[in-house]
Amino acid sequence: MSTNHADTPGPYILFVADRASTARFGRMLRQLAIGLVDAGVRVALLTDDAALATEFAPAAIEYHIVPALGGWRAWRTRAQLSDDFADRLTLVHFIGVDALQAVEGWARRRQIPTLVHVAGEAECGWLMQRGARPGQHVAGMSDGFCRKLCGHPPASFFPIRCFRPALLLSAETEIELPPPPDTLSVAWVGGWDNRPGLDLLLDAAEQVVRRRSAQFVLVGAGPGERAVRTAVHRRELDACVTVIGELSMWERAVQGAAILVEPSATSDVSLAPILAMSLGRAVLASDDQRLEWFVPDATCRAFAAGSAASLADAIEWVAAQPDGALALGRAARQWVRAQLSITQLTADLAEFYFTLDYPQRVVRLDAGGGGTP
Repeated sequence: MSTNHADTPGPYILFVADRASTARFGRMLRQLAIGLVDAGVRVALLTDDAALATEFAPAAIEYHIVPALGGWRAWRTRAQLSDDFADRLTLVHFIGVDALQAVEGWARRRQIPTLVHVAGEAECGWLMQRGARPGQHVAGMSDGFCRKLCGHPPASFFPIRCFRPALLLSAETEIELPPPPDTLSVAWVGGWDNRPGLDLLLDAAEQVVRRRSAQFVLVGAGPGERAVRTAVHRRELDACVTVIGELSMWERAVQGAAILVEPSATSDVSLAPILAMSLGRAVLASDDQRLEWFVPDATCRAFAAGSAASLADAIEWVAAQPDGALALGRAARQWVRAQLSITQLTADLAEFYFTLDYPQRVVRLDAGGGGTP
């Protein structure tokens, strides 16, 4: 941060993330919250994911667990907010749009600014159709989302901002390991409804296991898991393909694999490829990816979109060229360090938070003010 705020009470930010968002971005939120506190920003978390919330306790970060951030039980969330928060918040920062229904109206009635942090193309389309609300900031997690939002502004009173996902990198020495020489371990993370990509990956797996020993781990969420298991069984891949229907396992899957595959263009942000890159793993991605961190020969090895043979050859390349795969992993790690650093994201967000009109709210609290502004 370029400004010294040491003598000023910091802004108070409430992160709102439902269980689906924390499954995707929980690792980033943990790291970000700690960095923001160090930067002088006060942080709280509102979530229906009890497991993530309790991970904030050792860092002395306030958290509030509610039954649900969507559906008919959302009224209980609003009741708790009315009791627990009042005027002390500077901004409500939504991760994605799914929790807007539960909290947005409460924040608007309290005249608390909000930031909607868009994490997918479908969310962009929904927000552009609905429009932003007065006092609502909008940010995208990728340059493409921001261009889309700027081209068709969602009636926002503020500039569209870009706050890309980020991770804290582990020590450099922790990745100086070549891919396993015997059994290749390949991971995929995503939604079960991505059948074109999954079918392509299973087709490639059939080709790979004819050539060498390999294990594939598929970690997904949403509808369609049974159909994927059926497709694995139909191809007689049960012995080499593991299907895990618990998205919270994605970090372990990525850490334990030599390869992460993105078999088709994705429209939603996932930390899985970024984590794989940060760990120096080989990321294999179709050549039609739209997110800016898929850079052929710099962060990933590209294969022809829609071609199972091309994907199988890319997997084989990792086994046949371990030095090349390791060099790609190192290059990807350096790219993530330069472009997707949690340190930079923390600084950018803190600088934004400090530009908000929070001192007036803090003074009102210190003077004993309260109630609805």
